[in-house]
Amino acid sequence: MRKFLYILLTIIIVLAILLPLTAFILVRNTFTTVDGTVRLKGLKSAVEIYRDEWGVPHIYADREEDLFFAQGY
Repeated sequence: MRKFLYILLTIIIVLAILLPLTAFILVRNTFTTVDGTVRLKGLKSAVEIYRDEWGVPHIYADREEDLFFAQGY
């Protein structure tokens, strides 16, 4: 009986460590890229997305279609 409790406690501890870690990794990977360059098919001209000091994105594009495409991305 004591061996069973040790095994059960070990499983609970491992799950208590692995589940939050897995959730953190999955959530972190869904964040968008906020710096660098991304090349997208479907754009006809260059689009610049600038984030101000509060993290608010400002999108600049030559064409309205590209602006809305970047906004949706």
